[in-house]
Amino acid sequence: MEIKQHPQETPKWFALRVTYGRELQAHDAFGLLSIPSFVPMRYEYVVRNHKKERKLVPAVSNLVFVRTQKAVLDHLKHTSLPYLRYIMKHDSDFSTPLTVRNDDMENFIRVARQVEEDIRYINPDDYDLKAGERVRVIGGPFVGTVGTLVKVRGARSKRVVVELEGVLHVASTAIPVNWLERCP
Repeated sequence: MEIKQHPQETPKWFALRVTYGRELQAHDAFGLLSIPSFVPMRYEYVVRNHKKERKLVPAVSNLVFVRTQKAVLDHLKHTSLPYLRYIMKHDSDFSTPLTVRNDDMENFIRVARQVEEDIRYINPDDYDLKAGERVRVIGGPFVGTVGTLVKVRGARSKRVVVELEGVLHVASTAIPVNWLERCP
């Protein structure tokens, strides 16, 4: 399928909702169209035939991130992927589709891709991040990630939290202090 791109419009990361748990179906469809997309994943244990199995599943229900132009998404929503829904950002007089800056998305993907690590996804409404210090990870699997150092309820040690404003926060596994440096 040929999708018309607009040369003057820069691709952006859009946060989208999908209906009925079709995160992986949407991710696969974007892959077939060579459109970058990302679904945060985690391992979950399920019991089948009296056996405990480890299964890779979407970490956040009905959420997929896509990097493309709005015109392309609008076309796909009206033709082949009608189950996509924009997450809207509400301003005083109007609403616009929520987009994520490239740097923020790269940090988020760097942390969320570590499915073997103890990753936690945090609703931004449940946690106040203003008290933390901005840090950059300089060692380990999250090297290069910029986030906020916080103490997460239920965790024994501090973690680095990467924020996608208005969408989601992801907290890394515990990171040794010697792998962190303050951001200016």
